[in-house]
Amino acid sequence: MLDKNQLKILGLKYGRLLQSAFRIANMFSVEHRAADAAVRQSYDSLNELVKQTQQFTFGFFDHRVLLNSLLTPDKSLATLEADFSRRGLGAVVFSAGITLGRYRNALAVITASAETIEAGGGMRKWFSMRAVEGVRVIAARKGTTASEEGEFKGDVESQFASQEMGGGGGPPAGTNLPFTLQLLLEAAACKMPQAVTAAPLGRCWNWPRNLLKPAFPVRKKIPSSRCWRWPERWRNLSPTFCSRP
Repeated sequence: MLDKNQLKILGLKYGRLLQSAFRIANMFSVEHRAADAAVRQSYDSLNELVKQTQQFTFGFFDHRVLLNSLLTPDKSLATLEADFSRRGLGAVVFSAGITLGRYRNALAVITASAETIEAGGGMRKWFSMRAVEGVRVIAARKGTTASEEGEFKGDVESQFASQEMGGGGGPPAGTNLPFTLQLLLEAAACKMPQAVTAAPLGRCWNWPRNLLKPAFPVRKKIPSSRCWRWPERWRNLSPTFCSRP
């Protein structure tokens, strides 16, 4: 396991090598011979990280570099941040065991021109149609400016999803429901009752069946004793479940 300082050093090193690969891909492509050295060097740096962390997330949030759950400012990566932003890319998640070939394929997908990605339905849809084993992307929109080092509290994907929905990195103000439950209701086009957002979670366990009935018709009557467990189950759902096409 890497401590915070080691993660920062190795993560920023990878970011600079990835920035070089992006710069060459913008001029040619990652398949071009001119990109071979940059792709290989960035892959070796990534491999050093995932061997110790099993999974590595690299991206940008609030104009800071995201290294797993660590947020740190680094102006030397401003060009790469702009490349991510133009493509609607918030972060890339790499799993241990990724091969050089798959890494190159993933770079080929995310370094496509912003116009091509937009025409393909945006980064989330673009990558899902060209999925690479061991790699995931997190789409994003531009955030607010921040210049201090920080750390994510909770799930990284939830933070990006919240920002896409117009929030500031957490549940909307005035609600105390689990954020993943809010995403599910949003995906189901269900209106959140004001009484629910103001009530303690214990009072919210009676309304899921009635609230979701228009979106999910059920022929058989569901015992009310089962309904109260729904919020607890939705609490563990990933936000990506609610954003699938």
